[in-house]
Amino acid sequence: MTKKAARTHARNPLYFMLKLYLGVRNREFYCPSPVRQVLFSFLRWNIGIACYVFSFISGIYPRFRWFNNRSSRQADEIRNGLIAKLTGRIRSTAGGSKLYIGSLSPGCLHCIEGDWACNFVNRLCNRDCFFCKRSHSLVREELEPETWGFFFPDPTAHLNYLRTFHIKGVSFSGGEPLLVKERLLQHMAAVRDELGDSVYIWMYTNGDLVDSSVLEELRDAGLDEIRINIAAGEYDLSPAKMAREYIKTVTVEIPCIPEDHQKLTALLPEIRKAGVDFLNIHQLSVEEQNCRELMRRGYHFTGDYPGITVYESEICALKLLLHAVENGIDLPVNYCTSPYKHRFQGRGFRKQRASAFPRAFEELTATGHLRRLSVSSSSRQIHELVSRLQENSIDPRLWKLDEDEASISLHSSLLQKIEWPGSDVTITYFKPGVAPGEGSIRLNAANLKPDNKIVFRGRGLNQPLVELWRRLYIAGEDRESALRAFASRRDPQAAMSRDPDVVLRMSEYEIQKQGFPEIV
Repeated sequence: MTKKAARTHARNPLYFMLKLYLGVRNREFYCPSPVRQVLFSFLRWNIGIACYVFSFISGIYPRFRWFNNRSSRQADEIRNGLIAKLTGRIRSTAGGSKLYIGSLSPGCLHCIEGDWACNFVNRLCNRDCFFCKRSHSLVREELEPETWGFFFPDPTAHLNYLRTFHIKGVSFSGGEPLLVKERLLQHMAAVRDELGDSVYIWMYTNGDLVDSSVLEELRDAGLDEIRINIAAGEYDLSPAKMAREYIKTVTVEIPCIPEDHQKLTALLPEIRKAGVDFLNIHQLSVEEQNCRELMRRGYHFTGDYPGITVYESEICALKLLLHAVENGIDLPVNYCTSPYKHRFQGRGFRKQRASAFPRAFEELTATGHLRRLSVSSSSRQIHELVSRLQENSIDPRLWKLDEDEASISLHSSLLQKIEWPGSDVTITYFKPGVAPGEGSIRLNAANLKPDNKIVFRGRGLNQPLVELWRRLYIAGEDRESALRAFASRRDPQAAMSRDPDVVLRMSEYEIQKQGFPEIV
């Protein structure tokens, strides 16, 4: 089974145009150059016209909405006003991108650490919720369990995956996992029997197929936590109440649907009374499969590119948190934001992939990207550098001489060994990846190969630029003081330096963004 086999829906041109529009809109919004702003504005308007044409053809033109510059500022003020009211009254983590009351479930803690993986044990579902990111109604046949393109024909393959990527939190999702109950129980029991209490196991369900016998089987198979999406079942709490008798941790996990805000606020005390341990709420996110349905509801689309989200859903989530605080509702509530998912879940995924092929001269940045420093110089200088490293008994794992012996890759701690001038440095950032070998059932590090993708490369950096880079991303100096030090250099190397913009652009791969992005 391949990734291609799992793609059961046709490409959505409207979603493609919308993503392109918001990508250009972000560039326009954050671009400091007036000339480029005009260019991006021109592109945005032309793409916007195409979006309207596609939406008109789809029959949803009258309700297709996005923010302009003025309305985005007003929307930002409303959102930030709610956050200001919550500040000091609730907790936050993950760089301020995850807001919560009380505590977080153990599964959420594994998510933050980045050491969890979700087994999509099936793709079929008995529901077809408008907000779902997966078009289950378009799935015509049952597919093998899968995680990020790795397919598991049996539990052994899944176990090999968990060991290879050092997974400590295992979740099961779908589709609706209970539609393939025997498969679910088989995989779950294998994980518990083989890895014991070293892993935390939870699952997602809409609750339709939950009954006492099913819950008893799930408990006996080793389930630690069940997460029930009551929004799929008209907010019926019966499955959660029943699960309370069998499963140690019961979580209600729902999207924040703007039209249901009043219903949700009224339901908070009932959720607590039902014995629910945690309430997880999510901002509606726009995907290829659900974009038409979300457009038909007249929502505003915004996002921290590449993510596209529903503005009104975030306002609903923040108001729900504020209501819980102001009314003293004793229920842990976790707002799992879209920025959190893109930044921290993405970072966790990259860290897992990087762990399969650790090389000491490559470093993992705070954003989960791999960084490689390569020094180029004359053959004489390169060999002299190698000699210095060997004479100083430097760990040979911290450097690697390239095959042509014209450059050397080394750990950033060895920068002081470089001989300037006459040398230059290339700093390359990779998105870590792995490619599976033949036969996924034998999945392990021995039959995988690296599949890293270059996301940024800064070539030909001289000593002043490398020193600016070191100050910013190794020493952690603030940007203003590091740039002042760079500008104050008077040596010939500094005079030859290019604009520091190439170093500043590396911040995207070095520094984890904090808080909430501006609304665009």
